[in-house]
Amino acid sequence: MLVSKIVKVRYYSLLSWLILFLLVLNHSSLGKTKDIAKQSIKELSLFFTQQQLKVTTATLSPKSINRAPALVTVINSRQIQNMGATKLTDVLARLPGFAVFINKIGNPSITVRGLKTYGEKILLMIDGHPVNSIDSGSAAWTFTDMPLDNVERIEIIRGPGSALYGENAFLAVINVITKKYTPKETKYILDSLNKKIYQNFLKFGYGSFDTKKCSLFTGKSGTNWAITLFTNFYKTKGFSAWIKHDTLSTEPSLAPYSITPAKTQDWKEQQDIQLQGQYKDFSLNLRFLHKRQGPFIGFTDIMTKGSKREYTYFFSVISYHHKFSNRIILEQNFAVDYYYFKELWKGYPDGFLGLDAFKNGVWGEPKGKFRSITLNLIIKFPSWHGNKFTIGGSSIWKRAYDIKYKANFSYSYGGLPTPLPGGFQDVSDTSNWLSKSKIHTSDWGIFLQDDWQITKALSLILGIRHDYFDTFGDTTNPRIGIVWAFSKQASFKLLYGQAFRAPSYNELYMANNPAIIGNPKLKPEKIETTEGGISFNIKKAFVNFDIFYSKFKDLIVPSNRQNQIGAFAIENSGRAKAYGAELSFAYKWNNQLTFKANYSYQYSKDETFGGRFPFTPSQMGNIIVDVNLPYNVHVNTRLFLCGKRYRKPDDPRKPDPSYALIDFSLLKKNFFSKNIWIQCMVHNLLNKKYTDTAPLDIPEDFPRPGRTVFLEFGYKF
Repeated sequence: MLVSKIVKVRYYSLLSWLILFLLVLNHSSLGKTKDIAKQSIKELSLFFTQQQLKVTTATLSPKSINRAPALVTVINSRQIQNMGATKLTDVLARLPGFAVFINKIGNPSITVRGLKTYGEKILLMIDGHPVNSIDSGSAAWTFTDMPLDNVERIEIIRGPGSALYGENAFLAVINVITKKYTPKETKYILDSLNKKIYQNFLKFGYGSFDTKKCSLFTGKSGTNWAITLFTNFYKTKGFSAWIKHDTLSTEPSLAPYSITPAKTQDWKEQQDIQLQGQYKDFSLNLRFLHKRQGPFIGFTDIMTKGSKREYTYFFSVISYHHKFSNRIILEQNFAVDYYYFKELWKGYPDGFLGLDAFKNGVWGEPKGKFRSITLNLIIKFPSWHGNKFTIGGSSIWKRAYDIKYKANFSYSYGGLPTPLPGGFQDVSDTSNWLSKSKIHTSDWGIFLQDDWQITKALSLILGIRHDYFDTFGDTTNPRIGIVWAFSKQASFKLLYGQAFRAPSYNELYMANNPAIIGNPKLKPEKIETTEGGISFNIKKAFVNFDIFYSKFKDLIVPSNRQNQIGAFAIENSGRAKAYGAELSFAYKWNNQLTFKANYSYQYSKDETFGGRFPFTPSQMGNIIVDVNLPYNVHVNTRLFLCGKRYRKPDDPRKPDPSYALIDFSLLKKNFFSKNIWIQCMVHNLLNKKYTDTAPLDIPEDFPRPGRTVFLEFGYKF
């Protein structure tokens, strides 16, 4: 049980917390004591709704979070640095209702309110621009491990968001807003929440697994113009752990060909470049990502050596933002996205089946290019009798091309590979990984939102969006929200919304796969959620409590129909429901010590196959202590509690047991100079052995790293 795991946390970890607590009390008199009542609520702005902070993602306009018609969390750049987060998933793992695990190819799988997603059920945006890839609909292949050095804030909306954003805004919406230089003339500041003056900086980092990192942020601004550049380089050998058994070793007839026990391959190289510019009401945002990485275990659940993956993503967004004299605001942008991938997979080891044709293994190399062109238009009207109307629309043209596949095998019935005469070769004309080598689709959507301030304390949000897709037709998704700020310190929210997730190109057109094949007749997945929340700000403390109930239908799942090679077609036959509660708490003891905690309970039931949804914990929690010590030292300690994770109904193994981890960050500013800082970040401080839940093909589950250390050095100039 989760409670038993808390009790089992080693006594010396609790002792270290006590020593740290006494140290803070002993030194509290060294710093200047300020009246806590006058401190900004930003000092308590993690894991709960912040009353004085504002958010734009919920309504497309700045709005106090306690009045925003959504269950929102905002993480700012200071908090990101204090917690020692180096990538986006580090932040998500600390949020109520979220948990991040690993899958068989090393990509993050994210649990949101009891449902697991590889990113396809979450809309991820960078500066308001969606970056979910066209082929899979997911962001987990590209941006979920994006660097955070140039991030100003992250706005996270839990619950459906399709009434504003359309596809993929299913379980949550995440908007990563980057730092950028702004013109000195304030009327040209496009993001009213981003009026800071930034310093240029250079960062270097080194840590466990020979991990290296370097990033640069610089820019310049004039009266009506600004330019910003950010670059980041990251390279690691990655966590390497022994896998004792895989799919081959568990099958007696194939066990002689297994190379297990063998070590995982989790190496990675990544380069990020972002260039932003602005001249008066026009702005340009360019982002480039190139990533190469290993297979971890591999998509076949079979240990091999030599697989590698390569991804390139580029987007450019040209925006026009103008406020007319009658206070009508026009926002228009034109975006082009380009995505390219090439994956070289070794699906079976050398000498498989004793065949000379497979003496160097069984290889496949899918690759493809994807492009989208998007046009968005939003018009915001001034308040009229308490009503603030926003209307908008978007059109997107998608294209897949150069879809190609090389292999040295074909599949026979039952899924075993058969050698191809001539060895490794281009089989795009006969056995391509998609059923179409070129795909063109166009989609469009329109929405209307009324933000009605009925009284000073009571507001009502009404929104609806209609989308049309070439692949499946129409879908309409409404939302309604009531927000009652019944005092200056408290608010209550009651929300209802619907959302959809459009089937991806992979799900529609996947072919020649031994496990699943696409279905061009797929409809979108749908969700219907009712949720409510109440928050209180009481002197030094803040408490937030949310509950939710969701119904899912038309989920895309494998059917009972098999093709000639034994692969299952997918269809819209999945149904599920989920409900739960999220409790967050923060208490500021004094200027030196802040205590934060959250707890999430979520129950999700698979109504198609029965039982709980697999691989998701029903209970999760975080306990965080933030300490400001003398001499510009900041300490952040986090205890993460994960409940047991359940398995599929046909899996005879016991649930993956619960565990507790401690993360630690020590930040020293003004290190020999006011422009230099140094930070040490430790994950899994007590070197806890734990696993992430794996399918039955990997009986001992996915091993996770022990203690890891990363040291970072920064210089402002």
